[in-house]
Amino acid sequence: MATYEDIKHLATLARIFVSEQDLPKLSTEFESILKYIGQLESLAVPESSDLHVPPLRNVFRDDKNPTPSGANTQKIINAFPKRNGNALSVKKIITHE
Repeated sequence: MATYEDIKHLATLARIFVSEQDLPKLSTEFESILKYIGQLESLAVPESSDLHVPPLRNVFRDDKNPTPSGANTQKIINAFPKRNGNALSVKKIITHE
């Protein structure tokens, strides 16, 4: 069974807020989801050696008319709302708490 601590940890990893009142409901829902997914273990998957694996290929296209490096840099810098010189300032989204 998923403990409240497990649910809190998953919520932290997903960066979502979970109130204490929601923990019992989420625990029950989490168990239902795991039970449903657990049904995959009972599937009979044929072991066949004649499965065809397509060859690997490069899916990148040739860049026929590349834009010269730095051609749009100043336009982007000027259009950005917050900057420090030529560095663009963005909101911090990763923390190590």
